[in-house]
Amino acid sequence: MLRSGHTGVCPRVPRAARSSAADIQAATQPCAPSNPKTSCGIGVPTPALVPGLRPGMRSRGSASRCYLVLGRQSLPAGLPSGAGEPVRTATRPAAVPIWPILPTYRDNGGMGSDAQATMAEHYIHGFSEAERQRLMAQARMLATPVFGGLDLSGDRSLLEVGCAVGAELQLIAQRAPHLTLTGVDLSSMHLRAGQAWLAGREQIRLLQGDARALPFPDDSFDVGMTIWVLEHLADPEAVVRELLRVVKPTGRIILTEVDNHTFGFDPPQPAISAWWDAFNRCQAEVGGGDPCVGAKLRGIAASLGAEVLAETPRLVISSADTSRERTEQLRYLRELLASGAERMLAAGYATTAMQQAMAAGFDTVRADADIAFRYGAVRLVCRKPQPAGADDPALSLPR
Repeated sequence: MLRSGHTGVCPRVPRAARSSAADIQAATQPCAPSNPKTSCGIGVPTPALVPGLRPGMRSRGSASRCYLVLGRQSLPAGLPSGAGEPVRTATRPAAVPIWPILPTYRDNGGMGSDAQATMAEHYIHGFSEAERQRLMAQARMLATPVFGGLDLSGDRSLLEVGCAVGAELQLIAQRAPHLTLTGVDLSSMHLRAGQAWLAGREQIRLLQGDARALPFPDDSFDVGMTIWVLEHLADPEAVVRELLRVVKPTGRIILTEVDNHTFGFDPPQPAISAWWDAFNRCQAEVGGGDPCVGAKLRGIAASLGAEVLAETPRLVISSADTSRERTEQLRYLRELLASGAERMLAAGYATTAMQQAMAAGFDTVRADADIAFRYGAVRLVCRKPQPAGADDPALSLPR
């Protein structure tokens, strides 16, 4: 979203609920996939397969896309859970390279060259100065859905994986100045930008490293966090496994991730939906990520043996949200969708005509206050499995 093997992600765009906050915040169920290896499910949903899809609601799908048009009601909340082997605690591989981002750092060798070349090619949003500015503006715009209700008062150390330019860490530092903050990212370009604008903040350190092999001992942090990161990764389980390793048994992991099939307008806006469909397919097929990963967080945590403490839908953007200006929310959405244009056009997922039609669609929505819109995410809080009879300090949440 907001921040590389083919997974066949199939984004679905439900019509936004207008009536109540409960409708708007309700999580949607994925339709049953015709191919079990796909991420969001490819196939035409039917009332028998999709809870809440009743006569009068329409569904349509194809091998390349699968939309649900749900009228004014959302599907009921509830996410699939799984079971699997518990996470194993093991020391990190000694050979994993990591560097503080210094002015003398050179992108020429080891993980820095090959991995970053792959990232630069596949990361849908790119690494331009405009993208860095968009990330900082995004952090401010989405601060309430990301941090609302989180209590960090009893913690001392926090790790953000996939910190990019450090925009989220800067907001955390404002809210919790007592915390020691560490950010890890693979991109030296983003990290250099972050180090420049966070200069003088001794509370925050930025490191370059691979999220699948974090360069920290077991049980190092009170909190481990991802924000709009797992959607870009082919193996999100590997990242969550590492977070479970480096977070203390008394700590917790907070995953805030998008569920892109919750994005939509009411009445539907075909030009914007066509662009969004292409955006998601490009991200999944070129980058190998999963734009619907938010709906799968519980299953990922359960497969690693983690104990889920809380799972809540988060309204990223909503026309029903009166705390933020409608025009500012629409500007954010438009810039988000436009941020993928260079990659989408180059890879053949979109045309300039589609881009122009998408922009015109946003002009239409901005001019008509009766057009509703929404975009949702999921926050999941989990921790390592607790030994039988252990104290349970984490249950003093909501965290």
